[in-house]
Amino acid sequence: MSRTHLVAASLLLLTSLCFAQDQPVLIHGCEDTAGMKLGSGVTADSVLQTNTDPAFISEGKGSLHISSVSAAGAAGNTYLSVDIPIAPLSLVDKRVVFDAWTSTPETAKALYLRAYAADGKCVASWLNWDGLMKPEKTVFDLPVGWSGETLAWEQSMVEADTSNPVVLLRFYVGTGEKGAAFDLYVDNIRTVTSHERSFEKITEACPLYLDTPIVENGQARAIIVTPAGAEWEQLGDDVAAAVEKATGTRLDVKIAETLDQETLAETNAIILGSVLNNPLLLYPYAHELVFVDGAYPGAGGYEVRSVHNPWGTGRNLIAIGSNDTDGARAGIEVFGKQLAAGNTLIIKPFNEVKLTGEAERRFAGLFTATLDENWLKAQAARAEDGIQTGSHTGLFGTAAGVGMSYAQTRRPEYAQAFAIYIRRAYEHYLTKPPTYGGPWGMDSDFAVHRVIPAWDNIEECPVFTDAERMEITRILVQWTAEVCPRKIAAASSTRVRFNHQTF
Repeated sequence: MSRTHLVAASLLLLTSLCFAQDQPVLIHGCEDTAGMKLGSGVTADSVLQTNTDPAFISEGKGSLHISSVSAAGAAGNTYLSVDIPIAPLSLVDKRVVFDAWTSTPETAKALYLRAYAADGKCVASWLNWDGLMKPEKTVFDLPVGWSGETLAWEQSMVEADTSNPVVLLRFYVGTGEKGAAFDLYVDNIRTVTSHERSFEKITEACPLYLDTPIVENGQARAIIVTPAGAEWEQLGDDVAAAVEKATGTRLDVKIAETLDQETLAETNAIILGSVLNNPLLLYPYAHELVFVDGAYPGAGGYEVRSVHNPWGTGRNLIAIGSNDTDGARAGIEVFGKQLAAGNTLIIKPFNEVKLTGEAERRFAGLFTATLDENWLKAQAARAEDGIQTGSHTGLFGTAAGVGMSYAQTRRPEYAQAFAIYIRRAYEHYLTKPPTYGGPWGMDSDFAVHRVIPAWDNIEECPVFTDAERMEITRILVQWTAEVCPRKIAAASSTRVRFNHQTF
């Protein structure tokens, strides 16, 4: 085995980001070593035993313990493996989870897990040489088919599809030290349902949740979330009263500090305030789904908009964003125009913004600029100029700019311009240009943190068909998969990280 592995990079599409924890299914409790056996690296010092020390147990009364000592004259790394037979297990749509420890963290640096089918072919393999194991419990949560936050996926070892049932798990512990004791404890091997899939398996554009149910057949389908403080809480009651007047159903009013993101992700919500006084706006703000902060939209202004499926749970927000209570009152009046009488209230997509002060000076032009066919032709010409001159970040920096303009304004022409830049960048990429910095453009990865949130907004624009959404998504997946992984510093790096490594 080599310490250095080339792992194929793939971008994941989170088809269902579920905050609620799935119930794990126990695969092996490691209560005893029945059926287990040591494999590679066995010496006279190697031990396989059941541990009963509670410090290394997370489930039941025992855990697996293997240990060995590397030779004083060892050439290269030393490993010890253990085979654990299990009942046939499908890894399709599963994550493998286990708890691990070591009493020798200074020497036990390598941890591998491989899963084998009945014919001996490897179905899954993960590895890490970063010394992640500690005397304290570490939970290893391993997605199948790609690298997680702990162990890296080892595609080069995989010989069979994950549809093949697994009957054997093989753990390896390793050290690069000579004449050194090293060990591994393992307990509570389990699976949980995976909500992630490789993009290669995606055949349809993701579903859109553009309508926001507030009340259905007299039943509340949303809550109201306000910042703490009497004035803000009264404004929440005002919203509840307006909804009740229209539908006959009163919504619950909650103070932001009494909820968490996981709870909010499981319901539709009408949320007031800004990121300065309502912490539950921080997630959509950080993902460029709302923009209300200390300066935007300005004193007495408002940003009232629907936010669609921000957590991937099929639940939406209605943000009544403002810097102050005067702006909130004005925003509530705007929201009130969306309330049709009846025992069902479903809010269609909308975005109403009033800017004042510095925010108006800086951003009003985005809302009022003339965006016509001539403007779109100018964007296409700008794309050609960017290709000819080899603009920094390729066409992706410019795409990010118009994409963020759409995110703020939801004017469809900005979305169309974004598509112009992304498609032209891909067409140019296919010609295999000898561009310094790569065929996508020099430092195009610098724009990832803006392009992807922009597309998260833009793909909901009605100017695109589902086929067009898939087309652009595929381009962005290929782009990020090719330009991002090579720029990311290894977790084991001891050097100071810098901007080229953190995109």
